[in-house]
Amino acid sequence: MKLIVQADDYGISEGVIYGVMKGVTDGVLTCVGMFANMPCSPLAAELIKDKDICLGIDINICTGPCVSNPAEIPTIAKPDGIMYTKKEHCELDEQDADKDHMDYDECVKEVSAQIERFKQLVGRYPAYINGHSYHNKTIDKAVKDVSVTYGIPMAKELEAAAHMVSPAKMWYKRPFPFEEQINAYAMDSIREDRALVEAEHGILIFHCGYIDPALMEVSTFSLIRVNDLKAVISQEMKDWIRDNNIELITYEDVKQSNVQ
Repeated sequence: MKLIVQADDYGISEGVIYGVMKGVTDGVLTCVGMFANMPCSPLAAELIKDKDICLGIDINICTGPCVSNPAEIPTIAKPDGIMYTKKEHCELDEQDADKDHMDYDECVKEVSAQIERFKQLVGRYPAYINGHSYHNKTIDKAVKDVSVTYGIPMAKELEAAAHMVSPAKMWYKRPFPFEEQINAYAMDSIREDRALVEAEHGILIFHCGYIDPALMEVSTFSLIRVNDLKAVISQEMKDWIRDNNIELITYEDVKQSNVQ
């Protein structure tokens, strides 16, 4: 099997930055999705831009500050520039007649601005585009259209093209209370999953990191990030990859195979 091992939310906080970097240097990560809009995104970019990793962007419409002028994207951000949270977006959707309060042009503006900020920080455009947490039909269309404009593939489309298989039993839950995050461990879901290892292509998506105050302010995924990091750098994970003759790949590899 060929396998992508991915970490999302890189740049959401310094703790997550250093946790993901631990997974890059000491673990089996092959792809990392970075936030370009957060206060510590410059640090995230500086630490990873020269590493041998497939670096994409996690388009973020619900956490932290926007990149665009907030006055120009009022359905995404408040006047102070902080974007509406997922909960707030969902509440606004419920109040909308079409259950979708987002403005397409505003979404295109902010998605494009985040991609340009990524290029400014990293020195190149992202290898792939992924979403984050909250989405609806307007956001999905805007992200898709921007990906076409820039010629940057969507992660989910590359996954679909390669018929990628995920673990049958996921270790994440929503809602995900602390007491359940403590005991959630990826290898418990992965180690006996024969359908996963017998697939031609597979994908494991993690949210690695260390916990810090900034993370606790913006994400309900906290303790699970430490356990995800534990799995990614564990000898058990490395042995599982070796014993099942798994080849680690990236979205770039999938893109190349599709071209061929």
